[in-house]
Order: sequence, then structure tokens, then C-alpha cells
Amino acid sequence: MYFIGSNGRTIWNATIVTAVREILDIVEEMADSQALEMLTAEEYCHQCR
Repeated sequence: MYFIGSNGRTIWNATIVTAVREILDIVEEMADSQALEMLTAEEYCHQCR
């Protein structure tokens, strides 16, 4: 995603925000996976409802 601005730094700001968002998405996915692995079968079935 590119934004053209008059200061010449807007494109870098968009890139940094995108990279941070990607990192946060990866960390959230890892946390969700680890939490699901810790559930018992009964707890897991309850979560699926």
C-alpha cells in the first residue's frame, strides 16, 4: 500500500505500519495455537460450539 505525501516519508510510514500489523497477526496466531493446544478435549469441544 502506497501513500504519496509531500514530505517524502509517507511511503515508509505505510510500510512500517504494515510490517507491525503483520508481526502482531503472527504473534496472535501463535498465541491462539498454543492456547488451543493446552485445552482438554472437553474444553476444546465446548469452544467449537
